[in-house]
Amino acid sequence: MMATYYPEYPQQEPLIKECLPEQTLQLAAKTSLFGNMDNLAQVETSLYPEKMEELGQTTGYLLYETDLELDAAEEKLRVIDGRDRVQIYLDDRHVATQYQTEIGEDLFIKGKKKAVTNLKILLENMGRVNYGHKLLADSQHKGIRTGVCVDLHFHLHWKQYPLDLQDLSQLDFKGMAGRCSSLLPI
Repeated sequence: MMATYYPEYPQQEPLIKECLPEQTLQLAAKTSLFGNMDNLAQVETSLYPEKMEELGQTTGYLLYETDLELDAAEEKLRVIDGRDRVQIYLDDRHVATQYQTEIGEDLFIKGKKKAVTNLKILLENMGRVNYGHKLLADSQHKGIRTGVCVDLHFHLHWKQYPLDLQDLSQLDFKGMAGRCSSLLPI
């Protein structure tokens, strides 16, 4: 197009970078994220879930964990005001994934009445605005910013594991592969 409208300017061939040849990589090992929590992060406990910034983390993932005693065989669960994406696990079994626009919608979880059920919520910070009028907006605070409702009540007593995943040297690959559905391939 430029050559058509501006023939007086010299035109060059476009630069094309060489690519690596396509290849298949073999999986060397895998391990359980939940089985390695003590190797990846320091646990922080609080009455209510804390935001990433309150835990001194600005990027990556944050795992929230608590135990529930269900009052019925099916209960309503809602993550209130979480940013940016949540994956919800009951007894280490994935039950739902919600993105920003879906977070806060009702989930119906099933379990045994009056039995203790472990709830884990893996929250991902999918990025931040780095310019413009939303630079300091409340939406840039990441994590579960209000709480988690089970039935109609906010659930208390949380453990939080800030996961920046910068140092993976302490991961344990022995005997973890079959433990749960949250596997980290390397």
